[in-house]
Amino acid sequence: MYASVKFGSLTKGLADKYSDNDLLVVCPDRDRKIISEDFNFAEYNISFFSSKQLHLMRDKGSLFLQHIKRDGVIIFDEGSAFASFLNNCRFIAPDDNEIKRCESTLSFIRTLPEERILNAWKADFIYCVSRDYLIKKLAMEGFLAFSIDEIMTLSLKCFDFKMNDFDKLKKLRKIKAIYRSELTDSYDFGDISSLINNWLNILNLKFNFTTKNKRMNLIGCLFKADYSSTYEALRCLEALYILLEKKGINHIEHHKIIKYIKSPNLYGSLQSSKKTAIRKYLHEIYSFF
Repeated sequence: MYASVKFGSLTKGLADKYSDNDLLVVCPDRDRKIISEDFNFAEYNISFFSSKQLHLMRDKGSLFLQHIKRDGVIIFDEGSAFASFLNNCRFIAPDDNEIKRCESTLSFIRTLPEERILNAWKADFIYCVSRDYLIKKLAMEGFLAFSIDEIMTLSLKCFDFKMNDFDKLKKLRKIKAIYRSELTDSYDFGDISSLINNWLNILNLKFNFTTKNKRMNLIGCLFKADYSSTYEALRCLEALYILLEKKGINHIEHHKIIKYIKSPNLYGSLQSSKKTAIRKYLHEIYSFF
């Protein structure tokens, strides 16, 4: 299966300066490097998926595929195979375990000890997980919402949020965009810790999930025996590597690690094959501390 699909707020005319220009490319794993070299994807936030990945996601009821089915604009589709595949993707509401994984990650982020160099990373992480959490909570109510405007509008209706509650989420989104543009050193974000705590307090009041007890050692928090998801493990790898580089140390496979960190697939739907590599890098980086 070969296809390319634009999706996200740009395709719906709802983009602002903090929106990503999202592109999905479907191809066999072996062709990713060739396609990356032959086409200029500099302007895109690109996600590669193989046919095998997509079928696994369909069987699990991936909301990402519902997003593509509803909002995607197909640019190329060899033999219309991808369009046919999407037609067979039915909506499956998230189960309680998916919700609990999100809540566990939100709780975990809240327990992390303060470290200034990780503030923008933490804001990015909490925004992405919060967005995913609200998408799933809304899906459990039978609503599909993917853009930030849809998420806010439907959350106001379904969960009795107040509009100014979302001022915090929008600020986190702004920090995420600037963090990913790598301009954080020249930008004053204000008190990110208070922003994160205020937003998590709002979520907790609405949904009443348990916060874990705080642990004092930051490295010990980030290097866990039990991550809630591969996505959580990847984000912890990212934080540990930021701290490692602060010490003036680069891993021998620096470029591979950066590639992992900079290109996580959307909605935490990472390849299972990446789990072993991420765990290996976590152990190796942890050994430097």
